Amino acid sequence: REHNRRQNQRRGNAGAMTTAAPNNNETCQKCKNKRHAGDCWKCTKCGKLGHRTERCQTSKMSCYNCNEKGHRKRDCPKLGRNGQGGNNRGGIYQLGAVNVQEDPKVVTGMFLLNNHYATVLFDLGVDRSFVSTKFSTLINIKPVEIDTSYEVELADGKIVSTNNVLKGCTLNLLNHSFPIDLIVIELGSFDVVIGMDWLSKNDAAILCGEKKVRIPLKNKALIIKGDRNQSCLKIISCIKARKYIENGCELFLAQVTGMVSKEKRVEDVPVI
Repeated sequence: REHNRRQNQRRGNAGAMTTAAPNNNETCQKCKNKRHAGDCWKCTKCGKLGHRTERCQTSKMSCYNCNEKGHRKRDCPKLGRNGQGGNNRGGIYQLGAVNVQEDPKVVTGMFLLNNHYATVLFDLGVDRSFVSTKFSTLINIKPVEIDTSYEVELADGKIVSTNNVLKGCTLNLLNHSFPIDLIVIELGSFDVVIGMDWLSKNDAAILCGEKKVRIPLKNKALIIKGDRNQSCLKIISCIKARKYIENGCELFLAQVTGMVSKEKRVEDVPVI
């Protein structure tokens, strides 16, 4: 009898656990959604738990490594199984000037973007071209929201997402204008990062040993010389100047133009 009583008690407890109302404050350990009765939702498209097939966002994802849709960079099959694929980073470099000068795959310089001086980084390791959020406010172009959301892995490992693009910007390189589309994102050391999308479109090549960018034109080749360790360029961007002032740096006027008054004054009347 005691055995039967325990069996009935276990069955009652099991039934109570099955039919008990879910607590809204608890989460399901499998799908990480709110605790629910019954099985977890499983998407037939991506095979993951927690959402229905019609609500799957996989088709809207864009891989930052291979530029294909349907998966994120961390799940990209082209990165390799041995984990060494991460050396070819698809993220944005936020490096200091010393590290940038030592990296043979990048070239830096100060160039005009929509008539504003910008610190520019040409990088073979980046698939797309970007502009910093602060510098984008200087450009008189309204950002366009695109359907594809790009997940960008920064140098510090932080992953940020964006779908805002400045289309139809003008990059001036040695008095030669080039159209460029830039994705708006938070950047650290640079105002603009030019990646493989623009470089390949213009057949540009980075001469790693010489720190130069070679862009073929109709009758000649445009050679862009990057900044060296001992750069003689004394111009800084408006964004950097604003940062220096906000950090307490003093601003001095380099040139003052005197305006001559054309109005007649009492002192101008000759005394007889």
